[in-house]
Amino acid sequence: MHFTAQLKRSLGMATDKVLLPLGGTTADLWLALANRFGAPFTDVALEVDGRLASSMLLCINQVQVPRGAERALRDGDEVHVISAISGG
Repeated sequence: MHFTAQLKRSLGMATDKVLLPLGGTTADLWLALANRFGAPFTDVALEVDGRLASSMLLCINQVQVPRGAERALRDGDEVHVISAISGG
């Protein structure tokens, strides 16, 4: 699990390992991280309904996952949660 930018600052770490039950999904991952980190994770990374915030991008094994899609995760998957960048 890799965290960048705003989420990295909020959690105070850039990487972490998360263990999920066999057949775990990205929804299970968000729940596990919310339970582990509480508000420092949920306030930055999640919508009220528990989905990944629209300000975040999700990549699994270096492939961007479409916004709102749920994915099954496998042992060894590399997950990146990236703050979307905007500018003007």
